[in-house]
Amino acid sequence: AQTRCDNTEFTAKGMTGAQTRSFVIPETKKKLAPIFGLTETVGKFGSAKEAQAFNVAIKGRLDKCSDKQLGSHVTQLATESIKDGAITVWDIRVELENSSIYYRMAAIRRGANVAQMSFVPDGDADISNSDFVALTKRAAYRLDYL
Repeated sequence: AQTRCDNTEFTAKGMTGAQTRSFVIPETKKKLAPIFGLTETVGKFGSAKEAQAFNVAIKGRLDKCSDKQLGSHVTQLATESIKDGAITVWDIRVELENSSIYYRMAAIRRGANVAQMSFVPDGDADISNSDFVALTKRAAYRLDYL
């Protein structure tokens, strides 16, 4: 779920159990762009303090992205505390030579577990910002099963 703005590596010192899952819809009535889908990468640290530092670093890189990466536009949509953790959600738009890519990204922490999720819509094949935030909360509580 790494993005151009944050370059997050789930091979960080102290992290274990890193895995990535992508969810796509291969057969639909409407042909979707190949970039459409949801990706989640998860990992576990030895302590909640390490996990928190990992997500604070992601937030710091995204806060600076619009200035450091020309053509990148980052807007924070939500930051919410949850039991034993937090989620932060952003809208990200990256300008390419002849087009742009828009997606939502979230940094999630629950205890010593972390996750990064990204969702790339395709036109009206999209979910609302509030639905994406709700999805990240559900993902956060599922981190208990790592």
